[in-house]
Amino acid sequence: QQDLTCRFRHDGRLTFVNPAYCAFQGQSEKELIGKIFFENLDPLEASTLRDNLARLAEDAHACVFDRRSLAADGHWEWQQYNVRLLVHEKQDDAEFQAVIQNITARKATEIELQEAKSKLEKMNLELEVVARDARTAAEQASRANAAKSEFLANMSHELRTPMSGMLGMLELLAQTRLDTRQREFIEAATGSANALLHVI
Repeated sequence: QQDLTCRFRHDGRLTFVNPAYCAFQGQSEKELIGKIFFENLDPLEASTLRDNLARLAEDAHACVFDRRSLAADGHWEWQQYNVRLLVHEKQDDAEFQAVIQNITARKATEIELQEAKSKLEKMNLELEVVARDARTAAEQASRANAAKSEFLANMSHELRTPMSGMLGMLELLAQTRLDTRQREFIEAATGSANALLHVI
């Protein structure tokens, strides 16, 4: 697609328009020449562009900006305006040239990429929350396991002490004069105590 090209004076009066510009505006070259270029922009854009153009010098970079524009046939498109100062032999003849490119496809891609980036950022935040919750749950489980281990260690100690005392007393009792039946009871009690001691 051919770029739209036009030239205009400092006051905005158009001095040249190419066929692509005419087609987009839906007017002939004769109808457009002499019209004010800034009338195609909204007031804020026109004011900003006037300020930027006032600062342009012969060797300065062009003024570049993007905007959505409505064509004469009713369709909208994103356009990039590249405006530079043209200086002729007579300073009074200086004018600006605007080259306008259709960047609708590029803008659509940029918007898609921005939306994809936003989705990824949202997913990352959600993953961070999940990871933080998982870390919290793991820390709580670790503390619970530590408390459980400490409890079992304390209980084991509390049970071992009297059990050891009981075994000692059974051993002493076994060294006294016992009949066969009494010795069987001592051996059974000792075996049970040792089994319990092994468990704890």
